[in-house]
Amino acid sequence: MLPTSQLDIEVISDLRAQPETPSPSIHEAPLSIIDSRVVRFSSTGAVWFFDAPEVRSYRPTFSSHNLLPSLCRVLDQYLQWAGQLQFTSYDPKGDYTQRHGRLMIKWGTDSSDPGVGFTVASSPRDMSDIIPDSTTRPNNHPYWDATPFAMQDFFPKTPIALDDWQWEEKSWHGRPSMVIQVTNFSDGGTALAIKIAHPLADAQSLVQFVHDWAAISRSLLDPNLPSPCVAPMFDPSRLDYAAAGDLHASQPDKSIVQQARALPMHRYDYFLAGENPPADFDQSTLPRLPDAKPVPWSEIDDSASVSHYIVHYTAEEVQKIWDLSLSASSSHLTASDAHPLTQQSSTPRSTSSSVSRLDTLLGHIWTLIIRARNLENDPDAIYLDVTYNVRPRLSPPLPETFLGSPLLHAAVASTGKEIAAAAAAAAAAAANITATSTAGETGTSTETGPQLNHDTIPTASRIRATLSQFNAQTIPLILHDMAHEATSLRLWNAMIGNRHTLITTWLYLGAWDMDFGMGARGVKYVGPLMPLCDGLVLVGEGGPQDGGTRVGEENVQENKRWYDQGVDVALFLKDEVMANVVKDPSLKP
Repeated sequence: MLPTSQLDIEVISDLRAQPETPSPSIHEAPLSIIDSRVVRFSSTGAVWFFDAPEVRSYRPTFSSHNLLPSLCRVLDQYLQWAGQLQFTSYDPKGDYTQRHGRLMIKWGTDSSDPGVGFTVASSPRDMSDIIPDSTTRPNNHPYWDATPFAMQDFFPKTPIALDDWQWEEKSWHGRPSMVIQVTNFSDGGTALAIKIAHPLADAQSLVQFVHDWAAISRSLLDPNLPSPCVAPMFDPSRLDYAAAGDLHASQPDKSIVQQARALPMHRYDYFLAGENPPADFDQSTLPRLPDAKPVPWSEIDDSASVSHYIVHYTAEEVQKIWDLSLSASSSHLTASDAHPLTQQSSTPRSTSSSVSRLDTLLGHIWTLIIRARNLENDPDAIYLDVTYNVRPRLSPPLPETFLGSPLLHAAVASTGKEIAAAAAAAAAAAANITATSTAGETGTSTETGPQLNHDTIPTASRIRATLSQFNAQTIPLILHDMAHEATSLRLWNAMIGNRHTLITTWLYLGAWDMDFGMGARGVKYVGPLMPLCDGLVLVGEGGPQDGGTRVGEENVQENKRWYDQGVDVALFLKDEVMANVVKDPSLKP
C-alpha cells in the first residue's frame, strides 16, 4: 500500500464556516466537570473514506459547493462548536466552575467567532492505493500494517483551540474548535476528515454530528425528502448535577472522597513528576495527595518506534473467543451479550456473574499484549485501563444525544502470572473440547471435563467485575471528587507504557452508516484519529463485507450486534512488541 506521505495532497481552498443562522446574542457556558479533565487528551477525530459514485460528474462529489450549505445548516444546531473554547477566569474563591483549568465555550459573537475550519484538497493518487478493499481485507489481510497510513495527513494544518496543552491565551484565542478537510482522489474517491477538541466531543458526539450533517445534506439535495429532526443536547450542567454532595462548598466531603478513591481508578499526580504547575496557579490551594502516585514516566520509551496494525476478527472468531472463555470459566459464570462499556447499571454488582463477547475479546487482546511484552511471568501489577461511557450509567441516564466527553477510566488490575494462568486454562479447555468432541464422533462419551476451580478468575470476568463497580451510585462520588480538585490537570486516571494498555471502543455508533446523498457507493473505511503511542488499543465495528455499502442505513437496526460485520482492533505498540503479537499463534482463534 502507498504511504500517505506520497499522496501529494494539495490544498485547493481554506475558509471558516459559520452557522447559517448565527445566534443574535452572546452566550457563555462552562463545560462539565469531566470535559475539563480531558483537555490534555488528543483531539477526537476520524476520516471517512467514500468510494467513487456510480456515475462520475465534472465536479468532485464531495466538493465545497455540495458540502458547505449543509455544514452551515447543521451548525445551527451545533452553535457552540463554532464558538470560542477557552479557560474560565480563575478564581480560587469562586464556585467549582472557576477553579483552575476549567473550561468554557463562548459563542454568538458573530464575526469574532472562530467558526469551523473547512479545507478542500486533492490528490493525484487513487484512494484504492492506500486502503485495502473491505470485501477482501478479512481474508487477504487478517491484519494490516497501517503504520505508513498516517491518518493525520488528511487533516488541515490549522491548529485547533488548546491542542498544544498550553495555558496562555494564544493557545486558544481565534482558533477554531473543529476543523474539516475534504480530499478528492483521482479515482473519484473522497476522504472526509473531521477533528474536534476532545472537551467538546467524544466519539459518540462526533459520529452523531456526522449523521446529522449527512441527513441535512440529503434533504438539501433531494427536495422530496422531509427535513430531518436534528436535536443534539448541549447542557454540560446536566452531568454536573449528577454529582454527589455540594460542589460549591469550599472543601470536599471527606466521606464522599474516601469512597470515590476506593474505586479501581488510577490517580497519577502530574505535579509530583517534577513538572512545574502553571505560572498563574495559586499553589497555596494545592493540598497534598498522599494516595496519589507520580506519573510513571520510566515506563514510557519516547524514543521507541511504534507500529500501528489493524487486526480484523470475523463474527465467527468473536464467537469462538467467547466460547473458549466460557469453557475456561468457573461454573458459576453465565453468558451475557450486554455491552459492558455502555450498559446502565444502577446498582453495584458484587462479582462478575456474566461475561460478554466484548469482555472476552478485550481479555484476549490484553493477554496477547502481555505475552508480547514478555510479562507472563511478572509478579507485579499490570493494568488494562478501559475507557467507558458515563451517559447510560447515571440515574436517570443522559440521552445518547448528550454532547461532550462524559468518559472515565477503569483500572483493571492483574499480574502477568495471573493472566498467563487464565490463558493456559482457556487453552486447556479448548483442547478438552476438541478431545471430547472427537470422542463423541467415535461413539464414546461426549461429557466435558471438570470445571476449573472457583478461585480461578478468568481475565474476561476480571474486566466485567471491575467495570461493574462504576454505576449510578459510584460515579456521582467521582464527580464530587473531581469537581473539588484544585486544578483540573493535576491527576491522570489512565496511562500508557510497558505496564499499561489503554483501550477505547467505537461500538454501536453507526460510524460506517453515512450517506450524504451525493451518489457515493458507500463508506470504504473509517479511520479514527489516534496518536502513535505505545499501549493504545481501539476496538471498532468492521465495515460491510458483502461488496458493498450501507448507504441509506442511517438508522442502525435495533437487533444489529456490534460484531455482526466483524471487528477491527487497532493496535499501537512498540515495533518489537507488535512483531510478537502478529506472530503469536493465538492471535486468531
